[in-house]
Amino acid sequence: MSQSNLLSDRLRETRNLIADYRHGGVVLSSEQVELLVQCLDGCAETARDLEIFVRDFQLVSREALDRLVPPASATVLHMMRPGTNVVPFPRSPHTS
Repeated sequence: MSQSNLLSDRLRETRNLIADYRHGGVVLSSEQVELLVQCLDGCAETARDLEIFVRDFQLVSREALDRLVPPASATVLHMMRPGTNVVPFPRSPHTS
Protein backbone atom coordinates (compact mmCIF):
# COMPACT_ATOMS: atom_id res chain seq x y z
CA MET A 1 0.00 0.00 0.00
CA SER A 2 1.26 3.50 -0.74
CA GLN A 3 2.07 6.01 1.97
CA SER A 4 -0.97 8.18 1.21
CA ASN A 5 -2.78 9.58 4.23
CA LEU A 6 -6.02 10.45 2.47
CA LEU A 7 -8.84 8.29 3.74
CA SER A 8 -10.40 8.08 0.28
CA ASP A 9 -7.12 6.79 -1.18
CA ARG A 10 -6.77 4.19 1.56
CA LEU A 11 -10.34 3.02 1.06
CA ARG A 12 -9.85 2.84 -2.72
CA GLU A 13 -6.70 0.74 -2.28
CA THR A 14 -8.50 -1.56 0.15
CA ARG A 15 -11.38 -1.90 -2.27
CA ASN A 16 -8.95 -2.76 -5.06
CA LEU A 17 -7.38 -5.48 -2.92
CA ILE A 18 -10.67 -7.36 -2.63
CA ALA A 19 -12.35 -6.34 -5.91
CA ASP A 20 -11.02 -9.39 -7.74
CA TYR A 21 -13.06 -11.65 -5.46
CA ARG A 22 -16.46 -10.07 -6.09
CA HIS A 23 -17.60 -12.71 -8.60
CA GLY A 24 -16.82 -15.78 -6.59
CA GLY A 25 -15.91 -17.17 -3.25
CA VAL A 26 -13.27 -15.37 -1.26
CA VAL A 27 -10.17 -17.34 -0.36
CA LEU A 28 -7.35 -15.31 1.11
CA SER A 29 -3.95 -16.43 2.19
CA SER A 30 -2.72 -15.40 5.62
CA GLU A 31 -0.50 -12.78 3.95
CA GLN A 32 -3.46 -11.32 2.08
CA VAL A 33 -5.54 -11.23 5.26
CA GLU A 34 -2.70 -9.46 7.08
CA LEU A 35 -2.45 -6.89 4.27
CA LEU A 36 -6.21 -6.32 4.40
CA VAL A 37 -6.11 -5.89 8.18
CA GLN A 38 -3.25 -3.38 7.87
CA CYS A 39 -5.19 -1.42 5.23
CA LEU A 40 -8.29 -1.32 7.42
CA ASP A 41 -6.21 -0.29 10.44
CA GLY A 42 -4.80 2.61 8.40
CA CYS A 43 -8.31 3.64 7.34
CA ALA A 44 -9.53 3.51 10.92
CA GLU A 45 -6.60 5.62 12.16
CA THR A 46 -7.15 8.21 9.43
CA ALA A 47 -10.88 8.32 10.16
CA ARG A 48 -10.16 8.82 13.87
CA ASP A 49 -7.74 11.65 13.09
CA LEU A 50 -10.35 13.31 10.86
CA GLU A 51 -13.02 12.97 13.56
CA ILE A 52 -10.74 14.60 16.14
CA PHE A 53 -9.84 17.41 13.73
CA VAL A 54 -13.48 18.10 12.86
CA ARG A 55 -14.51 17.97 16.53
CA ASP A 56 -11.78 20.43 17.54
CA PHE A 57 -12.05 22.67 14.48
CA GLN A 58 -13.88 25.91 15.14
CA LEU A 59 -13.61 28.46 12.37
CA VAL A 60 -14.77 31.51 14.29
CA SER A 61 -16.48 31.85 17.64
CA ARG A 62 -20.01 33.23 17.61
CA GLU A 63 -18.86 36.43 19.37
CA ALA A 64 -16.10 37.03 16.81
CA LEU A 65 -18.55 36.43 13.98
CA ASP A 66 -21.01 38.92 15.48
CA ARG A 67 -18.20 41.51 15.64
CA LEU A 68 -17.32 40.93 11.99
CA VAL A 69 -20.90 41.02 10.72
CA PRO A 70 -23.45 42.42 13.17
CA PRO A 71 -26.62 40.29 13.31
CA ALA A 72 -28.77 43.13 11.94
CA SER A 73 -26.49 43.48 8.90
CA ALA A 74 -26.50 39.74 8.34
CA THR A 75 -30.30 39.76 8.39
CA VAL A 76 -30.48 42.55 5.82
CA LEU A 77 -27.92 40.84 3.58
CA HIS A 78 -29.81 37.56 3.83
CA MET A 79 -33.11 39.21 2.88
CA MET A 80 -31.57 40.79 -0.23
CA ARG A 81 -30.46 37.45 -1.66
CA PRO A 82 -32.04 36.38 -4.95
CA GLY A 83 -35.27 34.52 -4.47
CA THR A 84 -36.60 36.65 -1.63
CA ASN A 85 -39.34 39.23 -1.99
CA VAL A 86 -37.13 42.08 -0.77
CA VAL A 87 -36.01 44.47 -3.50
CA PRO A 88 -33.67 47.38 -2.83
CA PHE A 89 -34.86 50.84 -3.74
CA PRO A 90 -33.44 52.16 -7.00
CA ARG A 91 -30.80 54.83 -6.64
CA SER A 92 -31.90 58.37 -7.04
CA PRO A 93 -30.51 59.93 -10.23
CA HIS A 94 -29.91 63.16 -8.25
CA THR A 95 -27.43 61.61 -5.76
CA SER A 96 -25.14 60.00 -8.33
